[in-house]
Amino acid sequence: MKSLFFILLSLVTNCIFSQAIYIEGPENFGLNNSTDDRAMAPFFEDQDYVYCYSRKTVSGSKVSVLIRVDVNDNSLYIYPNTFPQSGLSKAIKTSNLIIFKSGSAALMQLDLNTNVISTLTSSVGKFNVYGNYVIYENNNNTMTFIKNLLTNIVTEIKDSSNRSIMYDASYFYNNIIYIKGRRNIYQGLAYSIYKYNPVNNNITTLMTNNISGSSGSGGGDIYQSREEVWRVNDNLLFLMKDTNKFVNFYSINLNTQLLNTNFVFNSGSYYVTAINDFMMFNNLVYLYKDGAFYVSDGINSPTLSNFPVFFPAVSLSEIYQYNLELNNKQYGIKYTDDNGYELWSYDGFNNPEIVVDYSTGAESSFSNSMTSAFVHNSLIFCLVNYGINSYALLMTDGSYTGTVTLIDNNSFSLLNNQIIPKDEFIYFYGENSTNKGLFKIDYSIYLNNQMFETNDKIIVFPNPVQNDLNIKINNVSENTNVKIFDLLGKEFYSNSFENQNINIDLNFLKTGIYLLKINSGTNKTVQKIIKN
Repeated sequence: MKSLFFILLSLVTNCIFSQAIYIEGPENFGLNNSTDDRAMAPFFEDQDYVYCYSRKTVSGSKVSVLIRVDVNDNSLYIYPNTFPQSGLSKAIKTSNLIIFKSGSAALMQLDLNTNVISTLTSSVGKFNVYGNYVIYENNNNTMTFIKNLLTNIVTEIKDSSNRSIMYDASYFYNNIIYIKGRRNIYQGLAYSIYKYNPVNNNITTLMTNNISGSSGSGGGDIYQSREEVWRVNDNLLFLMKDTNKFVNFYSINLNTQLLNTNFVFNSGSYYVTAINDFMMFNNLVYLYKDGAFYVSDGINSPTLSNFPVFFPAVSLSEIYQYNLELNNKQYGIKYTDDNGYELWSYDGFNNPEIVVDYSTGAESSFSNSMTSAFVHNSLIFCLVNYGINSYALLMTDGSYTGTVTLIDNNSFSLLNNQIIPKDEFIYFYGENSTNKGLFKIDYSIYLNNQMFETNDKIIVFPNPVQNDLNIKINNVSENTNVKIFDLLGKEFYSNSFENQNINIDLNFLKTGIYLLKINSGTNKTVQKIIKN
Protein backbone atom coordinates (compact mmCIF):
# COMPACT_ATOMS: atom_id res chain seq x y z
CA MET A 1 0.00 0.00 0.00
CA LYS A 2 1.31 3.38 -0.90
CA SER A 3 1.90 5.94 1.82
CA LEU A 4 -1.00 8.16 2.76
CA PHE A 5 -0.42 11.88 2.65
CA PHE A 6 -2.57 14.54 4.20
CA ILE A 7 -2.03 17.76 2.26
CA LEU A 8 -4.63 20.47 2.23
CA LEU A 9 -6.14 21.75 -0.96
CA SER A 10 -4.29 24.87 -2.03
CA LEU A 11 -7.52 26.77 -2.27
CA VAL A 12 -8.44 26.00 1.34
CA THR A 13 -6.61 28.12 3.90
CA ASN A 14 -6.44 27.66 7.64
CA CYS A 15 -9.22 30.18 8.18
CA ILE A 16 -11.91 28.37 6.18
CA PHE A 17 -14.49 26.48 8.18
CA SER A 18 -16.93 23.73 7.35
CA GLN A 19 -20.69 23.62 7.47
CA ALA A 20 -21.94 21.13 10.03
CA ILE A 21 -24.93 19.00 9.03
CA TYR A 22 -27.71 18.69 11.61
CA ILE A 23 -29.20 15.22 12.14
CA GLU A 24 -32.66 15.60 13.61
CA GLY A 25 -33.86 13.11 16.18
CA PRO A 26 -37.31 11.51 16.22
CA GLU A 27 -40.45 13.45 17.04
CA ASN A 28 -41.43 13.64 20.73
CA PHE A 29 -37.86 12.91 21.84
CA GLY A 30 -35.25 15.35 23.07
CA LEU A 31 -32.85 16.53 25.74
CA ASN A 32 -34.71 19.65 26.91
CA ASN A 33 -37.09 19.71 29.88
CA SER A 34 -40.11 18.91 27.72
CA THR A 35 -38.19 16.18 25.79
CA ASP A 36 -39.39 17.51 22.43
CA ASP A 37 -36.42 19.38 20.89
CA ARG A 38 -35.41 16.23 18.93
CA ALA A 39 -31.84 16.48 20.24
CA MET A 40 -29.54 13.45 20.38
CA ALA A 41 -26.04 13.16 21.89
CA PRO A 42 -23.49 10.63 20.53
CA PHE A 43 -21.49 8.35 22.82
CA PHE A 44 -20.26 5.35 20.77
CA GLU A 45 -19.66 4.14 17.21
CA ASP A 46 -19.47 0.66 15.75
CA GLN A 47 -19.47 -0.61 12.16
CA ASP A 48 -21.94 1.56 10.19
CA TYR A 49 -23.63 3.15 13.18
CA VAL A 50 -23.26 5.97 15.67
CA TYR A 51 -25.09 5.33 18.94
CA CYS A 52 -26.80 8.27 20.65
CA TYR A 53 -28.96 8.85 23.68
CA SER A 54 -32.04 11.01 24.02
CA ARG A 55 -35.08 11.18 26.27
CA LYS A 56 -38.84 10.94 26.13
CA THR A 57 -41.67 11.44 28.61
CA VAL A 58 -43.69 8.39 29.64
CA SER A 59 -46.64 8.81 32.05
CA GLY A 60 -45.23 12.13 33.21
CA SER A 61 -41.71 10.81 33.88
CA LYS A 62 -38.60 11.37 31.78
CA VAL A 63 -36.73 8.24 30.65
CA SER A 64 -33.63 7.71 28.53
CA VAL A 65 -33.56 5.92 25.19
CA LEU A 66 -30.88 4.71 22.79
CA ILE A 67 -31.06 5.75 19.14
CA ARG A 68 -28.90 4.23 16.42
CA VAL A 69 -27.91 6.46 13.48
CA ASP A 70 -26.94 4.82 10.19
CA VAL A 71 -23.88 6.71 8.90
CA ASN A 72 -24.78 5.89 5.28
CA ASP A 73 -28.17 7.60 5.14
CA ASN A 74 -28.73 9.16 8.62
CA SER A 75 -31.72 6.87 9.19
CA LEU A 76 -32.70 6.24 12.82
CA TYR A 77 -33.57 3.16 14.84
CA ILE A 78 -35.07 3.63 18.31
CA TYR A 79 -34.35 0.80 20.73
CA PRO A 80 -37.57 -0.28 22.48
CA ASN A 81 -36.21 -0.50 26.04
CA THR A 82 -36.00 2.60 28.22
CA PHE A 83 -33.97 3.22 31.35
CA PRO A 84 -33.81 5.93 34.05
CA GLN A 85 -33.05 9.45 32.85
CA SER A 86 -29.29 10.00 32.72
CA GLY A 87 -26.35 10.70 30.46
CA LEU A 88 -24.25 7.89 29.03
CA SER A 89 -20.49 7.42 29.25
CA LYS A 90 -17.72 4.90 28.57
CA ALA A 91 -18.99 2.23 26.19
CA ILE A 92 -17.05 -0.97 25.39
CA LYS A 93 -18.00 -3.59 22.82
CA THR A 94 -17.34 -7.28 23.41
CA SER A 95 -18.69 -9.94 21.03
CA ASN A 96 -22.36 -9.05 20.39
CA LEU A 97 -22.70 -6.79 23.43
CA ILE A 98 -22.10 -3.09 24.05
CA ILE A 99 -21.48 -2.43 27.76
CA PHE A 100 -22.03 1.16 28.87
CA LYS A 101 -22.45 3.30 31.97
CA SER A 102 -25.72 5.14 32.50
CA GLY A 103 -25.62 8.01 34.93
CA SER A 104 -23.41 7.67 37.99
CA ALA A 105 -24.15 4.08 39.00
CA ALA A 106 -25.99 1.89 36.46
CA LEU A 107 -24.09 -0.51 34.19
CA MET A 108 -26.11 -1.49 31.12
CA GLN A 109 -25.71 -3.85 28.19
CA LEU A 110 -27.11 -3.69 24.66
CA ASP A 111 -27.45 -7.05 22.91
CA LEU A 112 -26.83 -6.38 19.21
CA ASN A 113 -28.49 -9.65 18.20
CA THR A 114 -31.79 -9.06 20.01
CA ASN A 115 -31.68 -5.23 20.33
CA VAL A 116 -32.57 -5.66 24.01
CA ILE A 117 -31.14 -3.29 26.64
CA SER A 118 -30.79 -4.67 30.16
CA THR A 119 -29.16 -3.72 33.47
CA LEU A 120 -26.03 -5.59 34.56
CA THR A 121 -25.88 -3.86 37.93
CA SER A 122 -27.42 -0.73 39.40
CA SER A 123 -24.48 0.11 41.65
CA VAL A 124 -21.17 0.56 39.86
CA GLY A 125 -18.30 3.04 39.85
CA LYS A 126 -15.29 2.25 37.65
CA PHE A 127 -15.49 -0.74 35.31
CA ASN A 128 -13.73 -2.50 32.47
CA VAL A 129 -14.52 -5.30 30.03
CA TYR A 130 -12.15 -8.13 29.06
CA GLY A 131 -13.67 -10.63 26.65
CA ASN A 132 -16.49 -12.40 28.51
CA TYR A 133 -15.70 -10.70 31.81
CA VAL A 134 -16.81 -7.39 33.31
CA ILE A 135 -14.80 -6.19 36.31
CA TYR A 136 -16.24 -3.35 38.37
CA GLU A 137 -16.37 -1.66 41.74
CA ASN A 138 -19.57 -1.15 43.65
CA ASN A 139 -20.75 2.44 43.76
CA ASN A 140 -19.19 3.32 47.13
CA ASN A 141 -15.96 1.51 46.18
CA THR A 142 -15.75 -0.93 49.06
CA MET A 143 -15.77 -4.13 46.98
CA THR A 144 -14.67 -5.41 43.55
CA PHE A 145 -16.77 -7.80 41.46
CA ILE A 146 -16.36 -9.73 38.24
CA LYS A 147 -19.22 -10.98 36.08
CA ASN A 148 -19.00 -13.79 33.54
CA LEU A 149 -21.16 -12.66 30.62
CA LEU A 150 -21.60 -16.25 29.40
CA THR A 151 -22.80 -17.73 32.70
CA ASN A 152 -24.09 -14.50 34.33
CA ILE A 153 -22.26 -15.54 37.52
CA VAL A 154 -21.06 -12.63 39.66
CA THR A 155 -18.09 -13.18 41.99
CA GLU A 156 -16.53 -10.82 44.51
CA ILE A 157 -12.78 -10.58 44.04
CA LYS A 158 -10.98 -10.87 47.39
CA ASP A 159 -7.34 -11.14 48.29
CA SER A 160 -5.71 -14.43 49.35
CA SER A 161 -6.80 -13.80 52.94
CA ASN A 162 -10.44 -13.40 51.85
CA ARG A 163 -10.48 -9.62 52.38
CA SER A 164 -12.46 -7.25 50.16
CA ILE A 165 -10.57 -5.10 47.64
CA MET A 166 -11.35 -1.56 46.49
CA TYR A 167 -10.90 -1.44 42.70
CA ASP A 168 -8.76 1.31 41.17
CA ALA A 169 -7.55 0.07 37.77
CA SER A 170 -6.73 -3.10 35.81
CA TYR A 171 -5.08 -4.55 32.71
CA PHE A 172 -5.81 -7.86 30.93
CA TYR A 173 -3.07 -9.96 29.35
CA ASN A 174 -2.78 -13.67 28.54
CA ASN A 175 -5.91 -14.61 30.53
CA ILE A 176 -4.68 -12.78 33.64
CA ILE A 177 -6.16 -9.57 35.07
CA TYR A 178 -3.63 -7.34 36.81
CA ILE A 179 -5.48 -5.25 39.38
CA LYS A 180 -4.46 -2.15 41.25
CA GLY A 181 -6.52 -2.01 44.42
CA ARG A 182 -6.76 -1.04 48.07
CA ARG A 183 -8.07 -2.54 51.27
CA ASN A 184 -8.63 -1.22 54.75
CA ILE A 185 -6.05 -1.81 57.45
CA TYR A 186 -5.91 -0.50 61.00
CA GLN A 187 -5.86 3.31 60.76
CA GLY A 188 -4.93 3.29 57.10
CA LEU A 189 -5.00 1.59 53.71
CA ALA A 190 -2.96 -1.11 52.00
CA TYR A 191 -2.22 -0.30 48.34
CA SER A 192 -1.52 -3.45 46.31
CA ILE A 193 -1.02 -4.91 42.85
CA TYR A 194 -2.75 -8.26 42.33
CA LYS A 195 -2.54 -10.99 39.72
CA TYR A 196 -6.01 -12.51 39.23
CA ASN A 197 -7.11 -15.53 37.18
CA PRO A 198 -10.84 -15.19 36.38
CA VAL A 199 -11.17 -18.85 35.37
CA ASN A 200 -10.26 -20.38 38.74
CA ASN A 201 -10.62 -17.23 40.89
CA ASN A 202 -6.99 -17.54 42.01
CA ILE A 203 -5.35 -14.31 43.22
CA THR A 204 -1.75 -13.46 44.08
CA THR A 205 -0.46 -10.26 45.67
CA LEU A 206 2.57 -8.98 43.74
CA MET A 207 3.36 -6.02 46.01
CA THR A 208 1.79 -4.03 48.86
CA ASN A 209 2.40 -0.66 50.51
CA ASN A 210 0.75 -0.20 53.91
CA ILE A 211 -0.06 3.49 54.35
CA SER A 212 -1.02 4.03 57.97
CA GLY A 213 -2.35 7.00 59.90
CA SER A 214 -3.63 10.15 58.20
CA SER A 215 -1.33 9.53 55.22
CA GLY A 216 -3.29 6.43 54.33
CA SER A 217 -6.40 8.32 53.38
CA GLY A 218 -5.14 11.89 53.35
CA GLY A 219 -4.66 13.70 50.08
CA GLY A 220 -7.16 11.55 48.23
CA ASP A 221 -6.30 9.37 45.27
CA ILE A 222 -5.58 12.32 43.02
CA TYR A 223 -4.54 10.25 40.05
CA GLN A 224 -7.52 7.89 39.87
CA SER A 225 -9.45 9.91 37.34
CA ARG A 226 -6.81 9.07 34.71
CA GLU A 227 -5.08 6.01 33.30
CA GLU A 228 -3.25 4.27 36.11
CA VAL A 229 -1.91 1.18 34.35
CA TRP A 230 0.17 1.63 31.21
CA ARG A 231 1.83 -0.97 29.05
CA VAL A 232 5.45 -0.27 28.13
CA ASN A 233 6.69 -3.01 25.79
CA ASP A 234 6.13 -6.21 27.85
CA ASN A 235 5.74 -4.40 31.15
CA LEU A 236 2.97 -2.70 33.09
CA LEU A 237 3.56 0.56 34.95
CA PHE A 238 1.50 1.35 38.04
CA LEU A 239 1.19 4.67 39.88
CA MET A 240 1.05 3.93 43.62
CA LYS A 241 0.99 5.68 46.98
CA ASP A 242 4.12 4.73 48.89
CA THR A 243 5.20 4.58 52.52
CA ASN A 244 7.44 7.64 52.11
CA LYS A 245 4.37 9.85 51.49
CA PHE A 246 5.32 10.16 47.82
CA VAL A 247 3.48 8.80 44.79
CA ASN A 248 5.85 6.32 43.14
CA PHE A 249 5.91 4.13 40.05
CA TYR A 250 6.21 0.34 39.94
CA SER A 251 6.68 -2.06 37.02
CA ILE A 252 5.37 -5.62 36.45
CA ASN A 253 6.83 -7.87 33.75
CA LEU A 254 4.08 -9.56 31.72
CA ASN A 255 6.25 -12.54 30.82
CA THR A 256 7.47 -13.41 34.31
CA GLN A 257 4.31 -12.00 35.98
CA LEU A 258 6.59 -10.57 38.66
CA LEU A 259 7.69 -7.17 39.93
CA ASN A 260 10.62 -5.62 38.01
CA THR A 261 12.95 -5.09 40.95
CA ASN A 262 15.35 -3.03 38.80
CA PHE A 263 12.65 -0.42 38.19
CA VAL A 264 12.55 2.26 40.88
CA PHE A 265 11.15 5.76 40.40
CA ASN A 266 10.02 8.29 42.98
CA SER A 267 7.71 10.86 41.39
CA GLY A 268 8.97 13.56 43.73
CA SER A 269 5.34 14.50 44.44
CA TYR A 270 3.52 14.16 47.75
CA TYR A 271 0.03 12.66 47.99
CA VAL A 272 -1.56 16.12 47.97
CA THR A 273 0.28 17.53 44.96
CA ALA A 274 -0.32 17.08 41.25
CA ILE A 275 1.09 14.23 39.17
CA ASN A 276 1.69 14.43 35.42
CA ASP A 277 0.51 11.61 33.18
CA PHE A 278 2.71 8.96 31.68
CA MET A 279 3.97 9.80 28.19
CA MET A 280 4.77 7.07 25.65
CA PHE A 281 7.11 7.86 22.75
CA ASN A 282 9.07 5.48 20.49
CA ASN A 283 8.37 2.49 22.78
CA LEU A 284 9.78 4.33 25.79
CA VAL A 285 7.98 5.82 28.76
CA TYR A 286 8.67 9.37 29.97
CA LEU A 287 7.90 10.29 33.58
CA TYR A 288 7.88 13.84 34.92
CA LYS A 289 9.81 14.88 38.04
CA ASP A 290 11.19 18.20 39.29
CA GLY A 291 10.83 20.06 35.99
CA ALA A 292 12.25 17.35 33.73
CA PHE A 293 11.36 14.06 32.04
CA TYR A 294 12.98 10.74 32.89
CA VAL A 295 12.96 7.90 30.34
CA SER A 296 12.73 4.11 30.71
CA ASP A 297 12.09 0.95 28.71
CA GLY A 298 9.74 -0.22 31.47
CA ILE A 299 12.27 -2.65 32.97
CA ASN A 300 15.08 -0.44 34.21
CA SER A 301 14.86 2.65 36.37
CA PRO A 302 14.19 5.89 34.45
CA THR A 303 17.12 8.17 33.70
CA LEU A 304 17.16 11.90 33.01
CA SER A 305 16.31 12.79 29.38
CA ASN A 306 16.50 15.96 27.30
CA PHE A 307 12.81 15.75 26.37
CA PRO A 308 11.32 19.25 26.84
CA VAL A 309 8.47 19.82 29.25
CA PHE A 310 5.43 21.24 27.49
CA PHE A 311 3.56 22.22 30.63
CA PRO A 312 3.95 20.63 34.09
CA ALA A 313 1.12 20.04 36.54
CA VAL A 314 1.34 22.42 39.47
CA SER A 315 -1.95 21.93 41.30
CA LEU A 316 -4.52 19.22 41.91
CA SER A 317 -6.79 20.67 39.23
CA GLU A 318 -3.98 20.64 36.66
CA ILE A 319 -3.07 17.07 35.76
CA TYR A 320 -1.86 17.00 32.19
CA GLN A 321 -1.60 14.45 29.45
CA TYR A 322 1.33 14.35 27.03
CA ASN A 323 0.61 11.13 25.21
CA LEU A 324 -0.76 12.52 21.92
CA GLU A 325 1.48 11.14 19.19
CA LEU A 326 1.37 11.56 15.41
CA ASN A 327 3.98 10.70 12.76
CA ASN A 328 6.74 10.09 15.33
CA LYS A 329 6.15 13.41 17.06
CA GLN A 330 4.65 14.29 20.42
CA TYR A 331 2.08 17.08 20.63
CA GLY A 332 1.22 19.12 23.70
CA ILE A 333 0.12 22.52 24.92
CA LYS A 334 3.01 24.87 25.69
CA TYR A 335 2.92 28.39 27.08
CA THR A 336 5.20 31.20 25.93
CA ASP A 337 4.98 34.92 26.58
CA ASP A 338 4.87 35.60 22.84
CA ASN A 339 2.19 33.06 21.89
CA GLY A 340 0.20 32.17 25.01
CA TYR A 341 -1.06 28.57 25.19
CA GLU A 342 -0.72 26.95 21.77
CA LEU A 343 -0.15 23.51 20.24
CA TRP A 344 3.52 22.49 19.93
CA SER A 345 5.32 19.43 18.55
CA TYR A 346 8.59 17.67 19.36
CA ASP A 347 10.38 14.93 17.41
CA GLY A 348 12.77 13.85 20.15
CA PHE A 349 15.82 15.52 18.60
CA ASN A 350 15.25 19.13 17.53
CA ASN A 351 13.82 22.01 19.50
CA PRO A 352 10.03 22.06 20.03
CA GLU A 353 8.10 23.81 17.26
CA ILE A 354 4.81 25.65 17.43
CA VAL A 355 2.26 24.09 15.08
CA VAL A 356 0.26 27.26 14.57
CA ASP A 357 -0.29 30.43 16.58
CA TYR A 358 -4.02 30.17 16.04
CA SER A 359 -4.85 33.13 18.29
CA THR A 360 -2.09 35.43 17.12
CA GLY A 361 0.14 37.14 19.63
CA ALA A 362 0.05 36.43 23.36
CA GLU A 363 -3.64 35.47 23.32
CA SER A 364 -4.16 31.74 23.97
CA SER A 365 -6.07 29.34 21.73
CA PHE A 366 -6.19 26.57 24.33
CA SER A 367 -6.40 26.02 28.01
CA ASN A 368 -3.37 24.18 29.32
CA SER A 369 -4.34 20.57 28.55
CA MET A 370 -4.98 18.15 25.68
CA THR A 371 -8.07 16.57 27.24
CA SER A 372 -10.29 17.52 24.27
CA ALA A 373 -7.87 16.43 21.54
CA PHE A 374 -7.57 13.10 19.73
CA VAL A 375 -5.92 11.48 16.71
CA HIS A 376 -8.06 10.01 13.93
CA ASN A 377 -6.96 8.92 10.45
CA SER A 378 -3.51 10.47 11.00
CA LEU A 379 -4.98 13.86 11.88
CA ILE A 380 -5.24 15.71 15.18
CA PHE A 381 -8.62 17.17 16.13
CA CYS A 382 -8.71 19.80 18.91
CA LEU A 383 -11.75 21.24 20.64
CA VAL A 384 -11.04 24.82 21.68
CA ASN A 385 -13.09 26.68 24.28
CA TYR A 386 -12.55 30.42 23.86
CA GLY A 387 -14.79 31.30 26.78
CA ILE A 388 -18.50 31.45 27.54
CA ASN A 389 -20.57 30.34 24.51
CA SER A 390 -17.51 30.29 22.23
CA TYR A 391 -16.16 27.01 20.84
CA ALA A 392 -14.14 25.93 17.82
CA LEU A 393 -12.95 22.63 16.35
CA LEU A 394 -9.53 22.54 14.67
CA MET A 395 -8.01 19.86 12.45
CA THR A 396 -4.29 19.56 11.72
CA ASP A 397 -1.82 17.15 10.19
CA GLY A 398 0.77 18.62 12.54
CA SER A 399 1.92 21.45 10.28
CA TYR A 400 1.05 25.12 9.91
CA THR A 401 -0.28 24.73 6.36
CA GLY A 402 -2.13 21.59 7.36
CA THR A 403 -4.26 23.27 10.04
CA VAL A 404 -7.85 24.24 9.29
CA THR A 405 -10.85 25.38 11.31
CA LEU A 406 -13.67 22.89 10.89
CA ILE A 407 -15.93 24.91 13.19
CA ASP A 408 -15.24 28.55 13.94
CA ASN A 409 -15.89 30.08 17.35
CA ASN A 410 -19.05 31.87 16.20
CA SER A 411 -20.95 28.78 15.01
CA PHE A 412 -21.94 27.09 18.27
CA SER A 413 -22.76 28.32 21.76
CA LEU A 414 -21.96 24.83 23.08
CA LEU A 415 -19.85 21.95 21.83
CA ASN A 416 -19.80 18.80 23.94
CA ASN A 417 -16.35 17.25 24.28
CA GLN A 418 -17.81 13.79 23.61
CA ILE A 419 -16.82 13.90 19.94
CA ILE A 420 -17.13 10.69 17.90
CA PRO A 421 -14.87 10.22 14.83
CA LYS A 422 -16.25 7.83 12.23
CA ASP A 423 -14.48 7.31 8.89
CA GLU A 424 -14.36 10.74 7.22
CA PHE A 425 -16.92 12.31 9.54
CA ILE A 426 -16.87 13.88 12.98
CA TYR A 427 -20.08 13.48 15.01
CA PHE A 428 -20.73 15.75 17.99
CA TYR A 429 -23.35 17.35 20.19
CA GLY A 430 -23.72 21.07 19.57
CA GLU A 431 -26.05 23.99 20.15
CA ASN A 432 -26.46 26.98 17.84
CA SER A 433 -29.12 29.58 17.14
CA THR A 434 -31.12 27.14 15.01
CA ASN A 435 -30.72 23.63 16.40
CA LYS A 436 -29.34 21.60 19.28
CA GLY A 437 -28.34 17.97 19.18
CA LEU A 438 -26.38 15.74 16.81
CA PHE A 439 -24.25 17.28 14.07
CA LYS A 440 -21.71 15.84 11.68
CA ILE A 441 -18.89 17.29 9.57
CA ASP A 442 -17.28 15.71 6.52
CA TYR A 443 -13.67 16.81 7.02
CA SER A 444 -12.33 14.98 3.94
CA ILE A 445 -13.48 17.75 1.60
CA TYR A 446 -10.54 19.79 2.89
CA LEU A 447 -8.01 17.18 1.88
CA ASN A 448 -6.88 16.57 -1.67
CA ASN A 449 -6.80 13.19 -3.36
CA GLN A 450 -3.32 12.48 -2.02
CA MET A 451 -5.16 11.59 1.17
CA PHE A 452 -6.07 8.34 -0.58
CA GLU A 453 -4.06 5.71 -2.44
CA THR A 454 -2.92 7.07 -5.76
CA ASN A 455 -4.63 5.21 -8.62
CA ASP A 456 -5.97 5.79 -12.10
CA LYS A 457 -9.34 4.13 -11.62
CA ILE A 458 -11.30 7.38 -11.28
CA ILE A 459 -11.26 9.82 -14.21
CA VAL A 460 -13.15 13.15 -14.15
CA PHE A 461 -13.64 15.26 -17.30
CA PRO A 462 -13.96 17.94 -18.57
CA ASN A 463 -12.59 20.33 -16.00
CA PRO A 464 -13.44 23.24 -16.18
CA VAL A 465 -16.98 22.12 -17.00
CA GLN A 466 -19.99 24.00 -18.31
CA ASN A 467 -22.91 21.57 -17.93
CA ASP A 468 -22.14 17.86 -18.36
CA LEU A 469 -19.57 16.38 -15.97
CA ASN A 470 -18.34 12.87 -16.81
CA ILE A 471 -16.90 10.38 -14.34
CA LYS A 472 -15.35 7.11 -15.52
CA ILE A 473 -14.67 4.33 -13.01
CA ASN A 474 -12.25 1.67 -14.30
CA ASN A 475 -12.38 -1.94 -13.11
CA VAL A 476 -14.57 -1.29 -10.09
CA SER A 477 -17.71 -3.34 -9.43
CA GLU A 478 -19.00 -1.53 -6.32
CA ASN A 479 -21.56 1.27 -6.36
CA THR A 480 -20.18 4.79 -6.67
CA ASN A 481 -21.27 7.66 -4.42
CA VAL A 482 -20.77 11.21 -5.72
CA LYS A 483 -21.10 14.41 -3.69
CA ILE A 484 -20.50 18.07 -4.58
CA PHE A 485 -19.71 20.78 -2.00
CA ASP A 486 -18.87 24.44 -2.09
CA LEU A 487 -15.72 25.69 -0.36
CA LEU A 488 -17.57 26.24 2.92
CA GLY A 489 -18.68 22.63 3.07
CA LYS A 490 -22.30 23.10 1.98
CA GLU A 491 -23.52 20.02 0.14
CA PHE A 492 -25.23 20.68 -3.21
CA TYR A 493 -25.43 17.21 -4.71
CA SER A 494 -25.42 13.57 -3.56
CA ASN A 495 -26.24 10.45 -5.56
CA SER A 496 -25.25 6.80 -5.96
CA PHE A 497 -24.60 5.03 -9.26
CA GLU A 498 -24.28 1.39 -10.26
CA ASN A 499 -22.70 1.93 -13.69
CA GLN A 500 -19.04 2.79 -14.32
CA ASN A 501 -19.75 5.68 -16.71
CA ILE A 502 -21.48 8.55 -14.94
CA ASN A 503 -22.85 11.78 -16.39
CA ILE A 504 -24.04 14.62 -14.12
CA ASP A 505 -25.87 17.70 -15.37
CA LEU A 506 -24.46 20.69 -13.46
CA ASN A 507 -26.96 23.24 -14.74
CA PHE A 508 -28.22 23.71 -11.18
CA LEU A 509 -24.84 25.06 -10.02
CA LYS A 510 -23.77 28.68 -10.23
CA THR A 511 -20.44 29.60 -11.76
CA GLY A 512 -17.64 28.98 -9.27
CA ILE A 513 -15.24 26.50 -7.68
CA TYR A 514 -16.55 23.31 -6.07
CA LEU A 515 -15.22 20.16 -4.43
CA LEU A 516 -16.15 16.81 -5.98
CA LYS A 517 -16.02 13.83 -3.63
CA ILE A 518 -16.16 10.32 -5.13
CA ASN A 519 -16.30 7.02 -3.19
CA SER A 520 -16.26 3.80 -5.20
CA GLY A 521 -15.49 0.84 -2.97
CA THR A 522 -11.97 1.34 -1.66
CA ASN A 523 -11.23 3.98 -4.31
CA LYS A 524 -11.74 7.54 -3.13
CA THR A 525 -10.86 11.00 -4.32
CA VAL A 526 -11.69 14.64 -3.67
CA GLN A 527 -11.08 16.95 -6.62
CA LYS A 528 -11.53 20.62 -7.36
CA ILE A 529 -13.88 21.34 -10.25
CA ILE A 530 -14.49 24.70 -11.91
CA LYS A 531 -18.04 25.40 -13.12
CA ASN A 532 -18.16 27.91 -15.99
